[in-house]
Amino acid sequence: MKTTQQGLVEAVLAALNGQGQSALIEFLHRQRWFGGKGRPLADVRVVDAVDLSHGSGRRLLALACIEYRGGSKERYVMPLAIRPRTGQDDTCALVELAESSAHEWVCDATGDQEIWVGIYDAVAQDRRLGGQSGCLIGRAMPQRREELAEAVREAKVLSAEQSNTSVIFDRRVIVKLIRKLDAGINPDSEVLEFLTTETICRDVPALLGVVTY
Repeated sequence: MKTTQQGLVEAVLAALNGQGQSALIEFLHRQRWFGGKGRPLADVRVVDAVDLSHGSGRRLLALACIEYRGGSKERYVMPLAIRPRTGQDDTCALVELAESSAHEWVCDATGDQEIWVGIYDAVAQDRRLGGQSGCLIGRAMPQRREELAEAVREAKVLSAEQSNTSVIFDRRVIVKLIRKLDAGINPDSEVLEFLTTETICRDVPALLGVVTY
């Protein structure tokens, strides 16, 4: 018997890997963080997603696998929301969910405040969120839990970055979503964790927590 979360993930993957695949490819080529522009694609598939629903809406963090001609592959992370399309010119809308009586669409959720709050909460609460094939694991630095315990009122996406997405919460905490997912420990995260936990260095912002897949 499937849970509601499992059913949502399956429906989203089926829509994006089916009739929504061409729209997904077009969407990727419009994104500054996508590093495969100009490279010939062999296949694009969404291989996993984790339910990050927060509040009344349904939201997910999805993992897309990009295969290039020649066999090389890359993986990218995409925040998604399930909602009605706002109009024919809704550039965030990717594909309509099959059998959706409310005519709901799978949409890019980069500008959706609630999904970023869901990611923040995953770190602050040390949450483990399972997908179909992997698990999203939030981990707060033990000595920084009090700073993360404060409720978030506002999340603002910053537009300056090219390869990643950064969000500032209440002008006090910055979350950086590494869009291209590589195997192993992210070197920036590793260095920041060392400086935060093993030194008294105050020249760089302290690392409050991490989320890994």
